[in-house]
Amino acid sequence: MNVLAILRADQNRLAPGPAALLRPGDRLLAELELSPQSSLPGQTLKQIDFRRRFGAVVLAIRRGGGVVRTNIEKLPLQRDDVLLV
Repeated sequence: MNVLAILRADQNRLAPGPAALLRPGDRLLAELELSPQSSLPGQTLKQIDFRRRFGAVVLAIRRGGGVVRTNIEKLPLQRDDVLLV
């Protein structure tokens, strides 16, 4: 998992380095890449109840050279998808 940003009440830190310290209440944006062994490809986010199962919300899916931001809950996942959560 790569942390893209730390969202904090008083500031937002984009691309935080490895020395960044987390505080209570911080929210993280991360990219998750489906592993080759994943059982998720072929299923939609809705079918796997992603939000409840993993405690995260998918904001977009990077697929190939593009980014999908709409109707992603109905889009079957593919092996090389990267999820912005």
